[in-house]
Amino acid sequence: MSAVAAGAVASVWAAVQLIAWIALGSLVVRGKAAPPVSSACALLAGSGITGFLLAVLSATAGIRWALAGTFIASGLGLLFGGKRAWQEIRGLAQIYAQLTSGRRAVRMVSVVLLAWAWTLACCPPRDADVMRYHLGHIRQIDIEGRWTAIPDLHFSFPFGWTLNYLPFEHWGLPQAAHFVNLGVWIIAALTLAWAAKRLGGAGSSFLLTGLFVFQPYVLKMATTAFAEMYLLLVALTVVVLLTLPQEADGKAYLLLGFAAWIGAQSRYQAIAIGLAVTLLVLIRFYLNQLPQRAFAQFAAGGAAAWVLSSPFYVMNALSFRNPVWPLMTQWFGNSAYQPVDKVAKTS
Repeated sequence: MSAVAAGAVASVWAAVQLIAWIALGSLVVRGKAAPPVSSACALLAGSGITGFLLAVLSATAGIRWALAGTFIASGLGLLFGGKRAWQEIRGLAQIYAQLTSGRRAVRMVSVVLLAWAWTLACCPPRDADVMRYHLGHIRQIDIEGRWTAIPDLHFSFPFGWTLNYLPFEHWGLPQAAHFVNLGVWIIAALTLAWAAKRLGGAGSSFLLTGLFVFQPYVLKMATTAFAEMYLLLVALTVVVLLTLPQEADGKAYLLLGFAAWIGAQSRYQAIAIGLAVTLLVLIRFYLNQLPQRAFAQFAAGGAAAWVLSSPFYVMNALSFRNPVWPLMTQWFGNSAYQPVDKVAKTS
């Protein structure tokens, strides 16, 4: 199969998976926001649920059960949330139409840029970091038939978003991960443009969105099997919920708590987002600028995110006696580390 043909199949698969995540997540955020806020939150929730299922089932029952559980969850999401997901997609399309209304040049440039990004995403994975860590770890899990703890620092960080690439790797289309990130890039760009127009007008909207979509490394994140595009969407969703809470239908702090902490499922560094937002919420609560109900909603959203993130910290705690291994080893009395190549030779 040629790279273009494989890319076409992978892009369709990725699109279906993105819709399934939005459908699954919309069952949680239904009625609490409108596109694009609801679309971003639904995507974070849906992918967080499948990441949790893949982690728990691949560690306990093996990847066959993990894949089956993920497809069942995605199918149920499409069955019960498919209509809502379609409304989300239509809402995003309407936002694009409104933002580019009367701007033919902008539409032409966006089509050309998207076609270029699609072509880049068709290429098989080739980035060193992707092959060493992101897809390298997923391939290791697929080969072994389950997720096992490996005392290599590259393979012990939380990797919930990356674990969602497992079906793509298992069935031989890892480039589908590129198209998943490309879809996240599109949602992030529309969210940024929409929020900037709400806050600063059309000029700010086009300036910020242009700087975003044309930034070379952002374009690389959008067409490579990284986790950075996902984390960028997390950060953008948090900023939108903080600056435009009225767009979340009275449930801004519930969604904010979830968005602020769900990044911990995929990166230790994302914990900084949760800590910063939590500190801000605590200050507002202490100054009586935040009602107790909103504070309780924030805590509930954060707790839900931590439940979905927990398998990675539990695995490290059980395997290395340190939930955040290889960090803070001096506190937990365990600094054991072996390069993965040495582990493979001795196992």
